[in-house]
Amino acid sequence: DTTASVPADSALHRLLPNGVQGDDAEALEFRRLTERSLRESKTGALRAAALLLESKPLLLNAEQAQYFARALNDVRLVLADRLGLETDEDAER
Repeated sequence: DTTASVPADSALHRLLPNGVQGDDAEALEFRRLTERSLRESKTGALRAAALLLESKPLLLNAEQAQYFARALNDVRLVLADRLGLETDEDAER
């Protein structure tokens, strides 16, 4: 893809933050070069975790545990955004 833009959705922006701070043009260029592979990696981890959840009992090797942890972290970020949790005080509410 030859274009890039900052996600308008705040949850998606949490998942795909700017990789460069302070220089918008450089941040967009970095996003253009990296966002596709990052999205694919996140999607793959979520798919792998979903498949693993179908296992009874759920036993993970080291590689599977990494996929599962990455997927859980991304879900946590989206839920926190949707619930408006930005600080420890927000979480305590």
